[in-house]
Amino acid sequence: MFVATLLALLFVLDAWCVHFSWVHLDAGKDAGRRGDWETVRLEWESAASRPAPFNPYAVEAMRLLVGMERRLEDEGRFAEALRVCFSIQGIVGATSGYWSYYSGEGGYISGRIPELARHMGVAIAPERFFLYRPVRGWAAHLAVGSFVLWVASTLAAITGASGRRRVRMGWVAVVTFLLWLLFLRFA
Repeated sequence: MFVATLLALLFVLDAWCVHFSWVHLDAGKDAGRRGDWETVRLEWESAASRPAPFNPYAVEAMRLLVGMERRLEDEGRFAEALRVCFSIQGIVGATSGYWSYYSGEGGYISGRIPELARHMGVAIAPERFFLYRPVRGWAAHLAVGSFVLWVASTLAAITGASGRRRVRMGWVAVVTFLLWLLFLRFA
């Protein structure tokens, strides 16, 4: 029962990511036909920021963003290309976890930022190349573990046979929920 519930939840979350990536990708293409390139960038960023297993729309949006950066750079529009680079890098950093959906794009962009800054004659400190702080692995692992324990203890509290077991599992659920929130803060 627990595994079926978990799989159903994962399916719903994946379907949500796929649907909204498709919506934003399509809205970006419509904006491109109108020539509204700022909206195109924003819509494609929204689409790419929802990677999930079996989500081709997020991958396509990231591919289009990288293509946009290359086109802007080829046209000599270095400030706009740099803005797209920072957007891509932010998406890569924000969506990296146990595996990275965009490791290739992240490697490409990290080399482009100093090059574009040099073309513009701007000195960007190396710490500015990364807009998002890195994920702290130890806290992320503890957050995932406490989340799993929270879900398991909540289900055990709901389905517990005796009143004493339900109360005990309820307290475990409360403590693991608070630990999950704490570790999310540090991750």
